[in-house]
Amino acid sequence: MAILLNESSALRFRLDLHARESLGINTPASLVFNAAMEVYRHAAGAEPAFVPSVEISHKVLLDVDLLTFLERCAALAERDVDEVSWETTNAPHFGVRIVRPELDEAGNASPDGLYLCEVGIDLAGVEEAVQGAAPAYGVDLALFRFVTAERPLAQFVQALIEEYDRFPTDPSKVERGSAT
Repeated sequence: MAILLNESSALRFRLDLHARESLGINTPASLVFNAAMEVYRHAAGAEPAFVPSVEISHKVLLDVDLLTFLERCAALAERDVDEVSWETTNAPHFGVRIVRPELDEAGNASPDGLYLCEVGIDLAGVEEAVQGAAPAYGVDLALFRFVTAERPLAQFVQALIEEYDRFPTDPSKVERGSAT
C-alpha cells in the first residue's frame, strides 16, 4: 500500500496494487488497483482511523503509466522538472498532479521541500457500484488539493516501487496458466 499524506497528516491518497492483470503479451502489461482519498477521523469511543472519502476498487492501470510517473518523480526530486502528472490512460479512473510551488506574489520562495498535490478521482466507478449504471467517464470528478512535504512524497514513491516489484513482468518468472 502506497500512501501520500498531506502536511498535517489529516488527509491521504492511498493506492494499493493487488494483482497482475496482463503480462503484456497479448494486451499491454497492466495491474489491478484500488485507490482512495481518506480523511482522519477520531470519534469518541472509537479507535482513530483514516476512513475513505472517495474510493474506487478493482480498476486496471497500465505498467507504462506507473513507470513513467515513477521516473518523473525521480526527476522532480532531482529538481530536473517542476511538475509531475499521472493519469490512468486505459480508463481515466484517477489523476495525480504534483507541483513544486514557485515564488509567491511578493517574490518570496516557497518553503523548500513542500509540494502542492492534486488528486482527481473520476466518480464513474463509484456511481457504477452504487447505481449499477454504465459508467460515464469524465462527467463527475472529485478533486482534492493539499500540500505535502518531501519525505512523505519520497515514501509514497518508494512504496509504489516496492508494490510494483511484487508483480513480475518477465514472462519467464510467471507460472504458466492453463490454455484457453
